[in-house]
Amino acid sequence: LYLDGEVWDAARLRARYLLRELYSADENLNTIRVAMEEAIEQLTKRREEDFAGALLWQQSARSTEYFSRWIELKEAAKGKVPRSGL
Repeated sequence: LYLDGEVWDAARLRARYLLRELYSADENLNTIRVAMEEAIEQLTKRREEDFAGALLWQQSARSTEYFSRWIELKEAAKGKVPRSGL
């Protein structure tokens, strides 16, 4: 496809046509706007119900904490940084 300029241009024009026909901004913009407004209105509830997201967030925070402790211990072992009461 990318080696033949004519085929590339034909595919590019076909893609633009399909985007206009299938994903018209006029038809879809209101649907997206309504969905976003509902998501914003229900943000607190959605966050409370998002157990997996909360778990991932907590694990990410813990891994950052352990990584910073590891760096601190590594630097302390080299004698660069005094250890803080770990």
